[in-house]
Amino acid sequence: MTPPPDASRAVQGRVPPHSGAAEQSVLGCILSGERQLAEVVAMLVPEDFYRPDHRLIYQAICDLYLSSRPVDIVTVADQLQDAGNLEKAGGLSYVGTLPDAAPVLSNAVHYADIVRQKAILRRLIQAMDEVAGLCYATEESAGTLLDLAAKRVFEIRENRDSTGFESLRDIMGRAVNEISAIAHGHKRQRAVLTGYPSIDRALTGLHKGSLIILAARPSMGKTALALNIAQKSALLHQTPVAIFSLEMSKEEVAGRMLSFQSQINSRNLRSGEIRSDEWERISRALPSLYAAPVYVDDRSGTGVVEMLAKCRQLKLEGRLGLVIIDYMQLMSGNGRADCRQQEISEI
Repeated sequence: MTPPPDASRAVQGRVPPHSGAAEQSVLGCILSGERQLAEVVAMLVPEDFYRPDHRLIYQAICDLYLSSRPVDIVTVADQLQDAGNLEKAGGLSYVGTLPDAAPVLSNAVHYADIVRQKAILRRLIQAMDEVAGLCYATEESAGTLLDLAAKRVFEIRENRDSTGFESLRDIMGRAVNEISAIAHGHKRQRAVLTGYPSIDRALTGLHKGSLIILAARPSMGKTALALNIAQKSALLHQTPVAIFSLEMSKEEVAGRMLSFQSQINSRNLRSGEIRSDEWERISRALPSLYAAPVYVDDRSGTGVVEMLAKCRQLKLEGRLGLVIIDYMQLMSGNGRADCRQQEISEI
């Protein structure tokens, strides 16, 4: 007898997305073949199963697999019995029927993908329910809740795909092709170029996922260099740049970039002491600056979560290659650190 789905998990009278047939097929496949077992365990976790009995059975299978013990009907039933979960999982009679529920063993990955897609939908519903509940019950600002909603959705989005292993042959092929392209003068595909040849030679560009801290004493030009890198990357290499300016306003950032592009002293721009020939230089500088893919946020006290949400949105729109924060000590943490040093470390 097949146990019914857990009705208590229904939301507002509707049953959350799931496929009982796909879950049965997955369990049947991995109870019938070692290759299918390895493929599925790399894709699914017990929480991906909607039915509680299937979750218990899959957990028992994972426990056996991770301890390098055989996985079959008898060992799985014994594992469930030891954990006191055999009856909750439908008993030996139900576990014994699962191999017959697998239509085609070679389709195990496809069945597992159905289970995973349904689990993603359930997590999305749960995340939105959480945010909706906070909207009614909390005193948090609308901006904070928007950031929380974006964080929840992007966490689900980031975790939905798993690339798994690749052979060294495939990886090496891409690496050699990239080396060849660079040797022939093409732009590095996986690096952001700063526009400063000496820096690019030393660092071979700014690489994806890297954290680079520009440090120096006060008034040594840290902000100027960072903005120049942003401007050169955007103008020369069309790299989309996000700038979080926690100290200067957007207008000040724009003024510095205009000064650099037009080669006019920034003090003259601020004071309005501009000669007629300098107006011509400003006119020539503006078109390229208008077209530069640079995005500036100048709100002070911006936190890590809010920055992450904004960057993810730009990334989804294909408008993110480099993030600049000026400067880190002005960022806000989550408020749980005992001292500022711990807060900066957390940031």
